[in-house]
Amino acid sequence: MRSVVKNFFKSLITFVEMILRTFGLNRFFAKKIDIVIQLSEDRLDYKTHCSNRDQELCGEVLFMQDSSDDKYDIALNQLIEIVNPKTKKYLQFFIYIDSNLTKQALLTLPNSSLTVNEISLFANASIYKLFNLSPNEVLFDYSYSGEDKLSITICNRSYIQRWQERFAKLNLNLQFIGLKSPDCQQINFLPWRKAQKRRQTAQLLIIMITLLVTALSLLGYLWLATENQSHYYAAQIVEQQKQIITEQLPNNIDLPDSQTEVYQLLTTLSNTVPFSVGLTLLDYDPEKYPPKIVMKGYSYRYADITTFIQNLSAEPLIKTAQIIAITRDHVGLQFELSITSKTVQSPHKVDDY
Repeated sequence: MRSVVKNFFKSLITFVEMILRTFGLNRFFAKKIDIVIQLSEDRLDYKTHCSNRDQELCGEVLFMQDSSDDKYDIALNQLIEIVNPKTKKYLQFFIYIDSNLTKQALLTLPNSSLTVNEISLFANASIYKLFNLSPNEVLFDYSYSGEDKLSITICNRSYIQRWQERFAKLNLNLQFIGLKSPDCQQINFLPWRKAQKRRQTAQLLIIMITLLVTALSLLGYLWLATENQSHYYAAQIVEQQKQIITEQLPNNIDLPDSQTEVYQLLTTLSNTVPFSVGLTLLDYDPEKYPPKIVMKGYSYRYADITTFIQNLSAEPLIKTAQIIAITRDHVGLQFELSITSKTVQSPHKVDDY
């Protein structure tokens, strides 16, 4: 049972780790170093913050006198060297671009009860009307400006995609690229709403798994407690039965000296009863040869009865142990056994001496 529970929790941990990696949530459980970058024409200004330390690092990296995009790659590599190349996998980048690279316009919503997905579709369909540009040429984000108005901000799609490709090539984690709107709201041109929806789905799934595991653990604990309690009471009953049989044997059976093996046989029977089997009758007829003992009892499982038969057959004093009858009632299985000895001598032979 313990190995089954252990393997179950191992599989559960592996499954949760897979879910976290799939939805990108594993980074929330590791230390993070946030790097905020402000881009300008000739340099990038940066500021770092580590989640498990109060230490911050500020500075700037000048761009090379080069009109190509290589200057940005060089500047990013210089920044990583300044921060610490060993911490590369913990870095999260937040890039603020120049507002001159963006355009902004207000959009009136047709209905204040639109969902987030419907608002995104409506804003995307309104790009051409507001900016006279194709939605395929730009990326956009929006913020609320009043109850029924949106502030739509756009940026050239190829510009944002070049930054995404640059960070992907350097294997860096880009979390944000955008700016602050005039009303101090964050405008992010990355598909952060889709990522947020995936995280919320993953969080809901994790909560459901946690509740399921808690319920299963509680049920398992109650089941184990019930099993242990039933085993304890069954063992107590069997022990009492053994004690009664042992104490009453000398009083209930008047054995001559030549038949002391019978006493040993009955004592052996009292020691072979499994804890899951209860006895209701033990009948011994000393006049028969070989002496026969009939035992009646009950059990909840057929396997326990067969185990009892095997235990009896393995005893050196017992010749045969057979099942006479097994019946089922509302309590469980009622059984009747017939047992004969293989060492006891005939009382008539003893008298002939």
